Amino acid sequence: MICEKLAAGRQKPPPNNPQQKPNRRETPDIAQRIRQDGCNSRQASPGKPIFYAIPLQLDYPMSSTKEKIQQQLADNPVIIYMKGVPTAPECGFSAKAVAILNATNLPYTYVDVLRAPFIRERLPSISRWPTFPQLFVNGELIGGSDIVEAMDKDGALLPLLQAALKPAAETDAGQVISHSEVEQLITTAYPDAKVYIVGEGCNLEIDVVSKEFAGSAMIKQHQGVMEALSSALASGRLHAVTLKTHTPEQWQAQQTAASPGLLQIQL
Repeated sequence: MICEKLAAGRQKPPPNNPQQKPNRRETPDIAQRIRQDGCNSRQASPGKPIFYAIPLQLDYPMSSTKEKIQQQLADNPVIIYMKGVPTAPECGFSAKAVAILNATNLPYTYVDVLRAPFIRERLPSISRWPTFPQLFVNGELIGGSDIVEAMDKDGALLPLLQAALKPAAETDAGQVISHSEVEQLITTAYPDAKVYIVGEGCNLEIDVVSKEFAGSAMIKQHQGVMEALSSALASGRLHAVTLKTHTPEQWQAQQTAASPGLLQIQL
């Protein structure tokens, strides 16, 4: 669970107590690179958006927040800072912006600023834009939801995103991770998990079923799985992921609903 404790990263030990350590939790800084395969056969299916969650190290001093933001902008050609997550936006403006991005079927990165308080507080002073969401392409601010909507309507948005993602598509296909490797990474973190993977190369749709998801929020479930895949994402061997997580009960109910059985007709 990501804690929004702004003061935690700023606290320092009393000057006369060298034994006390700062209240700071170190977590791996994993920058997930977004790449798109240029092959049309590997594009996302319509209606199935692709997005990454960036693992954030939240408990760090404000002095390094600017560097963290700059690193995120440098590592991700298309990134949106929003309220909520793409599958569950927590404001209407964020919902509008991600709906437009999802309709392009192009990969992008998001950061949920409601759960990244340092980012939420610091970004407006860097971008000179006071509200959220904020869409960046190749490190440059595009704007909020109204500007994104206007660019989409006049046809300027899609070519801009495609041009930003094109250089990242130039990756050796032989370096793409296999289904078995993806499954191994996930089951290492979730030993009881059943993993179902559809797709090849850069574009994978992954369903993960585990008892460990019971009682956890969806965002927590996704963060756990994406952390398990972080090494593959950081190396570029795994590119775009559409992720769904389920408890065994949820999975069983979904399969039952999809296969209702034979229709019986009484004469």
